[in-house]
Amino acid sequence: MGRIYVSKVAIASLLVGLGLFNIVLPAYAESVHAPPPPTPNLPGKPDRRKDLDIGLQMGEFRLHFERTTLAHVQRLLGSGRIDTQGEAGEAILWLCYTVQGEKGDERLWIISGSEMGGSDHSVTSIVGESNVRDTPGELCPMLPTAMSPIASGNGIWIGSSLQTVLKAFGSPTRKDGAWYVYLYEGKVPGRCQPSGFDRDKWLAMRVIEGRIVEIHAGQTTTC
Repeated sequence: MGRIYVSKVAIASLLVGLGLFNIVLPAYAESVHAPPPPTPNLPGKPDRRKDLDIGLQMGEFRLHFERTTLAHVQRLLGSGRIDTQGEAGEAILWLCYTVQGEKGDERLWIISGSEMGGSDHSVTSIVGESNVRDTPGELCPMLPTAMSPIASGNGIWIGSSLQTVLKAFGSPTRKDGAWYVYLYEGKVPGRCQPSGFDRDKWLAMRVIEGRIVEIHAGQTTTC
């Protein structure tokens, strides 16, 4: 999955968007890659009125979009490999982990857009998915139990009920089949003329039988 790219004119695509450990840099990644994150195509018009409280909480650690780097997460968890896919501005880098959920294993991708994440590879998005069939391994190691539970946006995660989502975020910006999509575009102060930086946030969830089975969240700030 590529990063979610939100332009100023329109949202062309939603999500086209962690002891000592030896970091494997993308330039030297092996030919065998971890499975890339899934990429839904869910365009929509941002809702400028309602900001989104999104992020990733793992145990006591809070991941902040555009501040926390992939290398920091990797060192913190002591496992995982930074993988890469794509070219130029459309390239993404990610860490892949397996999570022990209540109803089977889940998968977590922590992603940096090559362009939007900068040279430090700051995290710009995350993806969670249920019903993982393959076993954990070097490419997607098991997330340490001390780093659970995971929460994104008011405690929302895999298995959360649709009622919890609607209570936390209200009506979605867009609903498309099983997908509930929340999009925000606003301004933040900064040296970007004439009125500061543009900040885009997204939260997209696939809901089956009233429960989240897939979740995408992220943030980018541009001039």
